[in-house]
Amino acid sequence: MSGTFTTSLSSDEFISAYWFYARWLWLWKRMAIALVIVTVVYALLMMAIDGFSYGFTPEVLGQYLVHGAVYALILAVVLITTTLYTLPRRLRRLYDDLRAADRETRYEFDSSGLRSANRDGTTNLEWDRFKFWIENDRFLVFVLSRWSFVIVPKSQVAATVLADLCDAATTGGITRR
Repeated sequence: MSGTFTTSLSSDEFISAYWFYARWLWLWKRMAIALVIVTVVYALLMMAIDGFSYGFTPEVLGQYLVHGAVYALILAVVLITTTLYTLPRRLRRLYDDLRAADRETRYEFDSSGLRSANRDGTTNLEWDRFKFWIENDRFLVFVLSRWSFVIVPKSQVAATVLADLCDAATTGGITRR
């Protein structure tokens, strides 16, 4: 279980990989949790305000929960729309600032870790430095921290090398999520 491969991320691949990770990180699980929290907080606040002003009646609890859910959905739509507009622009700037993202990078891996080298320098990461890895049909993403990860575009690496890389990572103790 060792191998080498070389990649060079284009701007589109870089942005797509970040979108994949952001969707995996946020959109479904955490967005649902946020919607529930906003709904409940709104209902509790309205019950407290009405309780002080008019006295609390349990019949209005359902109305407050419905109103809270509507406001939570409006908030979600605004946040998602804002993200859809701003994130690609921020990622293009980040890609340009990195200047190393589009450089050809050679990776070597074995059961002990993942090493990379390009004209800017080398990195040696043991598998226990990674938290987990995720994948979709286009990318393998090895996550070091919340916003630090190694992107491997599947289109640039042979399928057998990808399989060996996944096996080495799993043997090294990284879980796939």
